[in-house]
Amino acid sequence: MGAALLLGLAIWRGGLRNGPVDRSPQPGEAGNRSANQVRARLMRLTDQDGALLTDYVSARMQVRAAAALGPALRGDAAEEAYLRFVRVRAPKLAQRLQDILDRIRTLPAHLDAAEAIEHVDQFEQTLEQIAHGT
Repeated sequence: MGAALLLGLAIWRGGLRNGPVDRSPQPGEAGNRSANQVRARLMRLTDQDGALLTDYVSARMQVRAAAALGPALRGDAAEEAYLRFVRVRAPKLAQRLQDILDRIRTLPAHLDAAEAIEHVDQFEQTLEQIAHGT
């Protein structure tokens, strides 16, 4: 009985101290996310898979750069810094990643969805190989 009372007291006190988990979006986060979702939907509706793919790889590269090097870098600087980082760790994979990025960025805006998916698969597999050091 005493253990149950102590457990209840600890849970109650922890709830008062820390409060409920705040799941509300940070300022600007919800607006950017919804704007990106709307833009992606419009691109899909107009069959601009090539343009959507270019935006996707840019966003993924920025996320990888932030994870590996910190969130201070933004835009093209983040991508270049990440590529330099990968060149040091895995030169062959860095060259493969650079080739895939170059190929994706030269794709036409209107692209077949199957071809776009093939490029995404190659890009994601390369990122996974870099992350796992294989």
